[in-house]
Order: sequence, then C-alpha cells, then structure tokens
Amino acid sequence: MTNKIQNNELYRLLYPVFQSVLALEAIEITPAVCKSFKQVYIPLLSWIAKQQMQTPLIVGINGAQGSGKTTLVKVLKKMLETAYGKSVVILSLDNFYKTRASRLQMAKRIHPLFKTRGVPGTHDVELGIGIIEQLKTGVAERIALPVFDKSIDDRMSHDRWPSINGRVDIVLFEGWCVGAIAEPDSDIPLPINDLERQEDRKAIWRNYVNCQLSQEYRRWFALLDCLVMLQIPDYRKIFLWRRLQEQKLAAKLGAKNKEQKQLMTDAQLSRFIMHYERITRIILKEMPSQADLVLPINDEHIIERMLVKKI
Repeated sequence: MTNKIQNNELYRLLYPVFQSVLALEAIEITPAVCKSFKQVYIPLLSWIAKQQMQTPLIVGINGAQGSGKTTLVKVLKKMLETAYGKSVVILSLDNFYKTRASRLQMAKRIHPLFKTRGVPGTHDVELGIGIIEQLKTGVAERIALPVFDKSIDDRMSHDRWPSINGRVDIVLFEGWCVGAIAEPDSDIPLPINDLERQEDRKAIWRNYVNCQLSQEYRRWFALLDCLVMLQIPDYRKIFLWRRLQEQKLAAKLGAKNKEQKQLMTDAQLSRFIMHYERITRIILKEMPSQADLVLPINDEHIIERMLVKKI
C-alpha cells in the first residue's frame, strides 16, 4: 500500500514535468505514452535513485540511433531533480568527438572512413575519462563540459563550454555505443555490408575501431556504475527512426538555416548508418544479458516495460 501511495504522489508531482519535456521534443502524449509513464518511467526513476550508494552515480544509457535516448535522459534529469532534489548532469557521447582537424588527420593517416564521426576512435577518450573522474572526485569547484557543434562538424572553443558545479549526485552518460564491447578479432575480416565490402576491403578501418573498443573505450566504460539499455525491436527500425529524427531536427532549425535543412537522401542515410551497423548488431545481441536494466521499445517507439537484471 505504501508503494502505491508513493507512486501516486510521484505521478501527480512528475506528470507535468514529463509533459513539458515531451512538448519541447515535439512528442505527442498518447494513451500509450501515459501508460509508459506510469509503468516504466516512475519505477525507472525509483530504481536509479536506489542505485546511488555513492556520489556521484554514473549511469550509462545505451541506445541505437533514433531510439530516443536523448529524450529519455532529459526526462530523467528533470524528474530526478524535481522528485528527489538530485543534482543531475547529462553527458552525451556526441560532445566528446575529436576536433575536425584531428579526425581529418586520422582519415589521412589510418583510413578515409574516419572522416565520418561516430565510431570508436573518433572520440576524445582521455577528455571523457578526465571529465568523469573529475565528477567522481568532486575536487574541482567548476568543471567545463565540452560541446560539439554538428552544424560545423567541430568542437566549440573551450571558452564556450558550459560550466557546472563540481559536486553532482547523478551523471547520465548517453550514447549509441556506451557500454559496447569488442568482438572477436576472428570475426573482423568478414564484411557485413556494402560499406565494409567496398570501402574497407582490407578491414583496416574496422580492425582499428574494434581495437579502440577493446582498449581505450573499455577504460572509459569501466567508469560506469550501472548500464541501462534502450532495446529497439528490430535493426531495421534504425533507418526509419533515424530519418524521422533528422526531419524533426530540420524543422527545429527553421527557415533561417536553409543550408542545414537539406535532408540526406535514403541512399545517403543508408550508407551513413552502415558505419555503425557492425557494433550496433553486436550490442543488440550481447547487451541485453549484460546491462543492469533493459527498456524494450515497441514498434510504436514507446518503452513498454522495464527488465531489471537478476543477480
């Protein structure tokens, strides 16, 4: 009875917060979304709050492209602050991309496919580790968080990074390959799509990416206290949801950014997604049994339940 009363109180307190965040993200609140709020978001919120045995708690949130992880962390941040008075910081894997100049050097020195940001090897891992370690110790009074500007494909100058108080309660670290593991070296030579067959015939690019996952990124992800996975129903959803995501972004940019409103063609989007296919498929296969908590998403793009790992 006590838990039921507590959940009802949380619902009344947090539903307006939930509504406001979804409105900003242009997401319609349907009966199915309301059901998800009651049956998933409220229990998820309580679960995260209970994990905090120390300060701060570093929560990794993994989700394929277009799965909704960015919206999820925005909702969680607002609700944790409102319901529990927690100090919450969101870290996005995207903001840790290496500078454009650095990635162009990688493209010349290692492989041309590194012109495209996103895969392991294109992030500044040392910067990411350093930021999380600063947040963990809480020694620094102010911590500057990096910002990557996708419109110019480059990191903003340091003087434009926002600063936060060094002492926080919860860090929500989201990204498409957060918590991912490397695959066996013996699997690398076999290409899985046209991009690998035609543009990485000697497997130089994918070998380097896999090596990064097994070494540098392993150190980074080892800093996580728990891992949450947004589980898409089918790999094919990535193309559909990623295209929808891009259309929303173009609409948000507005008419003053006409050059940025040019959407990728289906062929361009398909090629783009191929950069991430190998790791994404491994995540979909391996991570459900490794994550501390799994949030299955249905075909309507709604989180339908919460699966907690049994120890």
